[in-house]
Amino acid sequence: MKKIALIHYSSPPVIGGVEFVLEAQIRFFLEKGFRVKLITGKGEKLFSNLEFTLIPEMYSLHPKVIETQESLKKGNREEFERLKKFLIKRLEEALEDYEYIIAHNLFSMPFNIALTAACHEISQRKYFLAWIHDSPFFDPTYKQLLSSITPDQYPWNLLKTYSPQITYITISNARKEKLVNVLKFPEEKIYVIPNGVDVCRLLKLHEEAKRIFEFYNLYNKDWVGLFPARLIKRKNVELAIRIIAELKKMNFNVALIITGPPDPHRKGGEYLKELKKLAENTGVGKDIIFLCEYKEGNGFFRVSFDLLRSLYLLSDFLLITSYQEGFGIPVLEGGIFRLPIFASNIPTLKEIGREDVIFFSLEDPPSLIANKIQSTLKSYQFLRLFHRVVRKYDWNLIFENYLMPILKNLNFS
Repeated sequence: MKKIALIHYSSPPVIGGVEFVLEAQIRFFLEKGFRVKLITGKGEKLFSNLEFTLIPEMYSLHPKVIETQESLKKGNREEFERLKKFLIKRLEEALEDYEYIIAHNLFSMPFNIALTAACHEISQRKYFLAWIHDSPFFDPTYKQLLSSITPDQYPWNLLKTYSPQITYITISNARKEKLVNVLKFPEEKIYVIPNGVDVCRLLKLHEEAKRIFEFYNLYNKDWVGLFPARLIKRKNVELAIRIIAELKKMNFNVALIITGPPDPHRKGGEYLKELKKLAENTGVGKDIIFLCEYKEGNGFFRVSFDLLRSLYLLSDFLLITSYQEGFGIPVLEGGIFRLPIFASNIPTLKEIGREDVIFFSLEDPPSLIANKIQSTLKSYQFLRLFHRVVRKYDWNLIFENYLMPILKNLNFS
């Protein structure tokens, strides 16, 4: 089993940006089946399968740490050396079965310099990944800390000392530039791994929605439309298919999710076959997603309320092509989720949507409707940002695409 340890001054439930990242990393490694240990000065065991060691003297506001820091600033190194030796002993005991350690800010911040020195010494024997979020040498928020220390003398100079035994990671290219230009770290030895968000947890997505988007490769589409309706004639699904085909002709990589099954009171199976044939003939056979066929088994796949909610959250626009509706609940749902809504201009839908829905005439050619959709969506900057976050800044993608290759280069196994 792969093993990794993570260390920081504090951990959740202590609130902080670094603590947030720390929890995300722990969650990822545990979900991937790693044996994980958290070593911290203040915090709690976050998960039942997480190994946990509390060393109070690691915490930056521990009385012993504050006393040692103040004594060192006055030129007395005895307390510092004692605390450093103590921390080396405790950390080596806690890390006995661990060769790879992620240390957040411990190599760059002056909050517990004895801990910094201890980690530097242990790094001669174990693989350390120094995750640099902040530094008083280039972060205005912490620059005042330099006035109370002697940054060119040991041990404070460790905060700006490059060590070839340590793998350095920082959170942005801007931070990397500072490390290179201000601290003179070698550029090729610094990796950038951005912070991120847990998209599924943040949006409280249904697990099936995530699997659907992965199965149909929808995360890589330019736009994903939602068509929340049964497969019945009055929904005019044919027009929706032709609109998607026109968007594809315009070189947009677009898909349409049709959520409902055939009408059980009619020969819905035949209508589904007709629609699938139309999709194939218009070149969008793989771009029209009939969710009723998502899973094999007895009967059609049913979209639950929670799954529908998640599909609304992940989709980019709502498409309604009906030529007759009694009311039009999807307009209300689309409004709740702030989706751009493109709908046929029939009286019931106009009564609900008014000027806040983008209407088209059922007499309009599909190409005209498609052009209206693309010109509108291209102007929605938040959609581009949403796609970029989902595709680049989801924690799972960050760890798989950035962190795991670095660990493999260190012969991590």
